[in-house]
Amino acid sequence: MQRRGPGPGSRRQPRDLSTTGAGSRDDLRALDHTLTTNLTFAFLVCREDLKHLKQASSEAKDKAAIVLVGSTAGKYGEAGNADYAVTMSGMMYGQTMTLKNEIVKIALHGKVNTVAPGWVYTHG
Repeated sequence: MQRRGPGPGSRRQPRDLSTTGAGSRDDLRALDHTLTTNLTFAFLVCREDLKHLKQASSEAKDKAAIVLVGSTAGKYGEAGNADYAVTMSGMMYGQTMTLKNEIVKIALHGKVNTVAPGWVYTHG
C-alpha cells in the first residue's frame, strides 16, 4: 500500500486506509456537546456517588449499585450518529468496567451494570 497525503507542492489525494477513530459529523461542537451530555455527565455523577459511598454505612455498602443507561447504538453503531454511538460505547464498556473495578475497593459487594434499551415502537 502506498502512503498518500499532502506533501510539499502536492495535492491531497484520497487515502487507501484511514487509521483514526470513526466519525461521520463534521461539527465538532455537536461532538463536544454529545460527549459532555452522555459521557462526562455520567462520569461526574458516578465520581460523586463513589465519594459518598466511602462514607456510607456497611449496610449501604452491601447494597451499593450503579446502573448506567446506554444504548444499542453503543454496541452495534448507528449510521449518521457516530458521536452518540461513541459515547454510549465508552460508557457501556470502558466506564462500566472501570467503575466495577473501583466500586469493589469501596464496597466489596458493589455492583455496576449498564442497560442498553433498543428501539421502542409506539403508535403516534
